[in-house]
Amino acid sequence: MPNKSKIDILIENAIFEEEQQNAPKARKIFEQLEQDIAPGLVKATMGRINFEKRQGNLDKARELYSNALTTALNKRDRLQVAYITTQSAQFLSSKCNDLTRALEVYSQATGNSECGSK
Repeated sequence: MPNKSKIDILIENAIFEEEQQNAPKARKIFEQLEQDIAPGLVKATMGRINFEKRQGNLDKARELYSNALTTALNKRDRLQVAYITTQSAQFLSSKCNDLTRALEVYSQATGNSECGSK
């Protein structure tokens, strides 16, 4: 995995492109960061999710949150599971007005008692 400063520079570059109204280039940077450069890194994943939310792509954000939670559960990383669950449920209830799905996310996370103690 690349060092932290490289990841931060790529995230800042993507945000710059977004601010310059170049959403396709920003999306490409976020996708490469999340999929190729630093897969599984929560900071990269959340950067991409937040980008999609800012672009108004709520369905894509929902999909990315779901994938991120599945990944965290598979890694059995309690801290990641807690963080992603909280962020996802808040998004679902406040931005998508889907309290039922938000509660399902909490249930999915808390129902996984085999989650490790990392």
